[in-house]
Amino acid sequence: MALTEVEIKNDIFFHIINRGGVYKEWYVGVASDPIKQLFMKHRIDEKNDFWIYRKAESSEAAARVNDYFLNRLGTDGYIDKKDDNCIYIYAFKKNNHKK
Repeated sequence: MALTEVEIKNDIFFHIINRGGVYKEWYVGVASDPIKQLFMKHRIDEKNDFWIYRKAESSEAAARVNDYFLNRLGTDGYIDKKDDNCIYIYAFKKNNHKK
């Protein structure tokens, strides 16, 4: 189920706050396949790392949420605004073993 921008911002914001709220230690991105991004590309440990993803209503909404975290709160991350399939926003706490 797709969530609104406000719902996604709140979910990710509180996830970060509850698990070590230093924004620069977190990576926020968008993807068409968040599972692949989190566990294959970034090598997140499903059981031991802190991570979250949410489905947005559109790629534009996902891009706006991502922009909020990167440019307003100072998280690390990247966005490819050219891919209309990127409707998922994901975040994880960076560790030394992460890409």
